[in-house]
Amino acid sequence: AARPGQRFILFGDDNHTDPYVYRDIMRAYPERIAAAVIHRHRGTDLSSPQRRSRTAKSCISQTP
Repeated sequence: AARPGQRFILFGDDNHTDPYVYRDIMRAYPERIAAAVIHRHRGTDLSSPQRRSRTAKSCISQTP
């Protein structure tokens, strides 16, 4: 790696797959990812059963 030990913050939105991709990246490289920030689009229905189990809140967490 060009910068060993450098940590990153991931920025994305909930319109497509960002929360799920970032979740996988954070699990694979917890020592390299400081946080992931997901922008929730206006009008996103988080109350539907399909979305409720896959919200950005449940997929993204901050690493210590």
